[in-house]
Amino acid sequence: MNNVLRIDMTSKTIATETLKEDYRLFGNRGLVDKVLLDEVDPTCDPLGEENKLVFALGLLAGTGFPTANRISVGTKSPLTKGIKEANSGGNIGSILARHGIKLIIVEGKPKDGTLHILNIRADGNAELVNADEYKGMGSYDLVDRMKAVHGDKIAVACIGGAGERGYANSTIQVTDFATGHPSRAMARGGVGSVMGAKGLKAIVIEPATKKAEVD
Repeated sequence: MNNVLRIDMTSKTIATETLKEDYRLFGNRGLVDKVLLDEVDPTCDPLGEENKLVFALGLLAGTGFPTANRISVGTKSPLTKGIKEANSGGNIGSILARHGIKLIIVEGKPKDGTLHILNIRADGNAELVNADEYKGMGSYDLVDRMKAVHGDKIAVACIGGAGERGYANSTIQVTDFATGHPSRAMARGGVGSVMGAKGLKAIVIEPATKKAEVD
């Protein structure tokens, strides 16, 4: 499980990379911090193009070990102006791990103000889909719409209107294992506002057709 997705919201492109060798013993908060320290100017505008939003899994993600499939998200916080990490359970960590993806780095910012969804399909291919039709939509309604398109077993991390408007206390909501509702909150540091500034409404992950090996 050493794949990295790098999402450039300025060019609206997706690159697949291999996790750096010196990152392999980092997970969750430590991996988030490592990427941000290496790649983000500490003086940048938290809601600007230079900041990055980093999603990271832990060392034992993809296994049945208790709490192994929690996911962390981190960024330069618009609240504290320092590195801030938020953590959540739900189904996204285990489904992402099955694709062999340990790290997602979202960088840049759309020049045209458009909104997008990152869709990771069952075959492992990822695409950015225009989401302007979902502007202002709340998390529960959005997840219902996504399930109608992608099926009930998807995992979703998304923002509502607060994140889109750049509210510094906004969250990223993650779908729950039991209910499938976006009721698990990544709630620290205004991470939702950074996701909104990146023009990213949601990450939608379909269950993998073939499980990746855990190494």
